[in-house]
Amino acid sequence: MIWEWIDSPFLRIDWLTNSSGRYGNLIPPIMILFFIVLFPLMWCDISLLIAFLSGWSRLAERYRYDARIECEFFSFQSGKMGGVDFNSCLILGVSERGLLMSMLLPFRIGHPQLLIPWSDFHDVQENRSPIFGSYILASVAISQHRKESQRGSRDNLQY
Repeated sequence: MIWEWIDSPFLRIDWLTNSSGRYGNLIPPIMILFFIVLFPLMWCDISLLIAFLSGWSRLAERYRYDARIECEFFSFQSGKMGGVDFNSCLILGVSERGLLMSMLLPFRIGHPQLLIPWSDFHDVQENRSPIFGSYILASVAISQHRKESQRGSRDNLQY
């Protein structure tokens, strides 16, 4: 086997020549290792960043729900939280206790399952759009009790 180098100002390709004269790209083993190690780390980091930017992690502090619940599920739903679009990756469940929110498996890192009681939804309004059909806007009020001030503050988040 012979190594051949093709150098041009725009492209550099390493070729491997075998005895039959056929050529094939050889991916260096370091690139494979780089992909195997860094891609999952990058996926986790981006997923955690999205959870933080959207407010999902903040909602999880109060509404995290790890148990199973009987409800009607709707997969591949879309939504918007805190300026982040979740396109066709939400699993929504409707029960008497509240709205169950979960993510599809590849996006679940940093997004624990949430159960938001119906009583915590405020300013619920249904809007219609000729392009997107009907959609619902709602706010969820999260009260936080801080030890240093001993008083609760209410933060309204649009979801």
